[in-house]
Amino acid sequence: MATAVMAAFLARPRLLAAARSLGGGSRWKSSVSYLSRADSPRLAYSLSAGKSPGVVFLPGFASSMDGAKGTALHDYCHSVGHAYTRFDYTGCGASEGDSSHWGMGQWKSDVLTVLDQLTTGPQILVGSSLGAWLMVLAAVARPERVVGLVGVASAPDFLQRVYSSLTDEERAEAQRTGEFRIPHSPPSSPAPSPTSSPSKTHVTIPVAAVVEAARHSLLVAPAPAAPAPAPAASTADPAAPPPPLPPPPPLPPLPPLPPLPPLPVRCPVRLLHGLADEVAPWQLALRLAERLASAEVDVALRKGAGHRFSEPADLRLLASTLDDLVDRLTTHT
Repeated sequence: MATAVMAAFLARPRLLAAARSLGGGSRWKSSVSYLSRADSPRLAYSLSAGKSPGVVFLPGFASSMDGAKGTALHDYCHSVGHAYTRFDYTGCGASEGDSSHWGMGQWKSDVLTVLDQLTTGPQILVGSSLGAWLMVLAAVARPERVVGLVGVASAPDFLQRVYSSLTDEERAEAQRTGEFRIPHSPPSSPAPSPTSSPSKTHVTIPVAAVVEAARHSLLVAPAPAAPAPAPAASTADPAAPPPPLPPPPPLPPLPPLPPLPPLPVRCPVRLLHGLADEVAPWQLALRLAERLASAEVDVALRKGAGHRFSEPADLRLLASTLDDLVDRLTTHT
């Protein structure tokens, strides 16, 4: 199967330039602009004009638009002449905002603002990790604009799963302080992320963000709005370095999927996932596929690929998958 996909990819002359750049060749440069908003911090974005449908990249948690996938997608869209937009969420990367106060609701609003104010016409959303969670939320909210989805290492309901993996002692401490930390390895192409610690060995997650994220769940029924617990005053020395984190426990097994009405996403969907994903198990891609109303959902599992999904061969598969989707949309409309 993989051989057939790669052969088909290399047989397309218009993708050869993209293939060379994804394999480590020269990168096209793009400038960063800022979108001003009346009641919210400015969003950093990069936009390249081109043909329709356009492509919008949604980065993952503690990542940015300048990571390997965001840059590779820019190279692909440039090579085939399609419009491309990428951006950083509020409080992340080059965007403005308080890094200690963020949530899925705010980041969903960021995605919708980008769709409404920076793009025109039909768009394909490409979401990485937590970005795949956001792309589904955006597709539900803007069905007339979103014509295709590509999820990479999709991590729906990520925050709830991480919180549930904490020990009883860690959860009690999180409730006391209002936050907890999880290990995080810096991306291969690091960009500043306010949610990361200076050592870039862990990220801090507010408990309030987990509570708020439950209102946007995809795999279980969304929770009703509830006030977040008020953190108690910390007595720790703010100048002292944080204690080392113990090895994280394995994430709990996925519970049986509850009977819920399908999510009203009816556009074509492609989900790519690595069998060696150490953050979001590959079964999540199958769960997400089951939850979508679309009859055209393809899941591709890549042996040996981890959560980053950023090796040159991974990026070539991403470009090939996106190109197939673009071809399907432009020849069936």
